[in-house]
Amino acid sequence: MRDPAQKSVVRFETLGCKLNQIESEGAARAFADRGFDCRMAGVAASSPVDTDTVLCIVNTCTVTAKAEQKCRRMIRLLLEKYPASAILVTGCYAQLDGSLLLAMDDRIAVLGGKSKDALVKLPAFLTSFIDRRTDSQSPAGIQAENTAQNVSFPLALADGLRRLYAQSFEDARESDEAGKTQRLKPVFAKSAPAPVQTAGAAFALSTDTFLQHSRPSLKIQDGCDSRCSYCRICLARGSSVSLDPETVLSRVLQLEKMGHREVVLTGVNLGQYGFSGITGLLGFLLDNTKAISLRLSSLHPQIVDEKLCAVLAHERVRPHFHLSVQSGSDAVLSAMKRPYRSQSVYTAVENLRRIKKKPFIACDIIAGFPGETQADFNETLELCRTCEFSWIHAFPFSPRPGTEAFSMKNAVPASEVKNRIRELSNLALAQKKAYIESCVGKDFKAVVEKYRIGQLRAVTENFLHVQIQNGAREPAPASKYENLGGQEVFLRIDAVHESGLHGEECEAFASFI
Repeated sequence: MRDPAQKSVVRFETLGCKLNQIESEGAARAFADRGFDCRMAGVAASSPVDTDTVLCIVNTCTVTAKAEQKCRRMIRLLLEKYPASAILVTGCYAQLDGSLLLAMDDRIAVLGGKSKDALVKLPAFLTSFIDRRTDSQSPAGIQAENTAQNVSFPLALADGLRRLYAQSFEDARESDEAGKTQRLKPVFAKSAPAPVQTAGAAFALSTDTFLQHSRPSLKIQDGCDSRCSYCRICLARGSSVSLDPETVLSRVLQLEKMGHREVVLTGVNLGQYGFSGITGLLGFLLDNTKAISLRLSSLHPQIVDEKLCAVLAHERVRPHFHLSVQSGSDAVLSAMKRPYRSQSVYTAVENLRRIKKKPFIACDIIAGFPGETQADFNETLELCRTCEFSWIHAFPFSPRPGTEAFSMKNAVPASEVKNRIRELSNLALAQKKAYIESCVGKDFKAVVEKYRIGQLRAVTENFLHVQIQNGAREPAPASKYENLGGQEVFLRIDAVHESGLHGEECEAFASFI
């Protein structure tokens, strides 16, 4: 019998956070190892219709209503562009609102995010399913597979996946007493423990080979024990779990052995890493590795204390930090139930600049939280200006079902939220440009990204996305540099890339030293 998996295409579309990207890479590796043709490039409205793809896997995000809208738009686009494919929706949105997603189309199946480790076994299931469908087309197989005679491939596959994963997700909606309409469930009971996922399941989608990324990432923590009043991620991913230090070290050593020059350590809340804490883990990794550098995905400001900074000062910890700030107003931070106040942010930034030369320090800010006054917002602006953040990821408050903030009063008018976002975005661009200009003429280590036609790109140690030039602003030639992907080089920042300041493309020009 032929091996149909060799020609079967599985497509991944990933929305949301770095964790989702890592988990998609791990799932894609499982399919590739089974012989499937895995494709991770984003689909667009201009993409041609494709009848070779048998399964599309969508890894979703639920952090805002806009993120969920983007997920639904992606699902509809996949249904249109891949008519011969079933669509498997997983991730945080799928975990909390699976029934709504299932109702979008009969070709859709849902796998809850906390059961995402099941993707490791899905290639074997899909191979077996394709084999049975192939056998059923022969005279000997007709009686054995009646379903295959009457149901199209994507519908049959979706039905099989629905049966397989029927108990894997929750439902954020409930029917009214008459059973006719649905409404969002009230706030989750404060006393109810968050659903727990085991550490083994949480870290099953790990890989040391990456189909899409030049710089590897390693998931070391998942879930969150905090209950910030606006955040739905603790509901979607459950309580905090951590990968044990010995396994983390083993995986980092493997990446180092393979020649990788840096790894991004990531999680939902790195400050809740267990065992000896994130400080102890970093020290353990630095003591037992030789060359690989460490980059951290995100930190809460209150954990950036003297002990952590003593480890972050190590030359193999990248001078790039992202702080989860959310607001500069203590009143708003209290309403958000954040575990720190604004002074912790000022102290964290001061500590990081003391131990690192020209660190890139970014932050998240939520604008328009219920009850946020103009005075509160002014405090946030003052914090952002004083801290001189290299980038500000500003986004509007989005009421999330199941959170305390969902039903909070004193909503900020949409027009005012829009104005505040505009002001933060303008400040973000100005401060990013100023930071890059301060780097012009200076030398940095950088990891070269996978070569793109006509461009050679890299990410510097301080997280500048640069386009490498070969003198006079001419792109570096492919014939000479196309094999540099993943390698560490030394670059000099030449100039700001004005059109790239929004973060969608390269932000600066650089040249080899």
